Amino acid sequence: MNQELNNLVQSLRDELQQYGEMLVRLDRHHQSAADPSEREVHAFSREVQIQGEAIQRARRERNQACQNLAVLLNLNAVVPVEILIPLIPEDYQPLVNELTRENHQLMEQVVESLQRKRSCTRN
Repeated sequence: MNQELNNLVQSLRDELQQYGEMLVRLDRHHQSAADPSEREVHAFSREVQIQGEAIQRARRERNQACQNLAVLLNLNAVVPVEILIPLIPEDYQPLVNELTRENHQLMEQVVESLQRKRSCTRN
């Protein structure tokens, strides 16, 4: 089980890193010129798309790690990490819980930032 737990922790860390990188890109773009050129808009859109794909990969890896752990625990293979937390060894629970909380928090910040950007481009 240690390998599966370590895989889950690593996948949560990777996901957290990808959300953080998206926020850096979005913040950098928000701070740039108020009237970007078409080329700058296209470059930014491409960066966001590439980072979005990285986030999706990280989420898939996290879901796979959850599935692997769930199977090991004789659960349905499609179980969210929040369901697994009380079932894993106590020494892992605080770390997995905190990584999960931070991922949710950063995901919400990414969504809010993208919504702000959309509302700015519509005005």
